Amino acid sequence: MVTGAGIGERAQHCAGRTEVNLNGCNELTDGGIGELARHCAGLTEVNLGGCDELFSELTDGGIGELARHCAALTSVNPMGCNKLTDGGMRELAQHYARLTECNINDCSALT
Repeated sequence: MVTGAGIGERAQHCAGRTEVNLNGCNELTDGGIGELARHCAGLTEVNLGGCDELFSELTDGGIGELARHCAALTSVNPMGCNKLTDGGMRELAQHYARLTECNINDCSALT
């Protein structure tokens, strides 16, 4: 199982990565996603789908880290991230004119 801390440790060695699939990693944290975003600023695709379990701490803060650090993002999949709110989506929209895909199915906190 990949946790927020595990993502941070691995991100330090993946600076050239352009895609990351964290689908089903239900112990994601804003801190782990922040580490990923800071160390892998060239990401173009991020799949966070399935982070809806009780243990996930991924919120608007983690999405904001992606928005601030990963300027090349074209695809973000936060499907099922129940702690993602309209504020996090606004931050994504403000930073990404190139964003062509964003799956927000089952994000129950969005209005």
